[in-house]
Amino acid sequence: MRQTVDLNQLEIHYQFQVDARDGRTLGAEVLVRLGPPEKGLIPSVAFMPLAEETGIIVAFGNQVLEQKCRTWAGLAESRLACREWR
Repeated sequence: MRQTVDLNQLEIHYQFQVDARDGRTLGAEVLVRLGPPEKGLIPSVAFMPLAEETGIIVAFGNQVLEQKCRTWAGLAESRLACREWR
């Protein structure tokens, strides 16, 4: 698992929460998968207990937070660009 962190092989997927009445996005849940995609991704339920036991969970959390912030900053920038384009 340490190698996964060192190689930045955590994959983040978003599961959006949408209001069924008007289609508005209410939020998003971050789903974490482990490993190089070419070998198949492992869901968090399979590796989180071991990550917690070994203390690697802190490194995972930092990496997930960093990736999430970069993604959301890029989305915000894209949204601003779209507004200016209109």
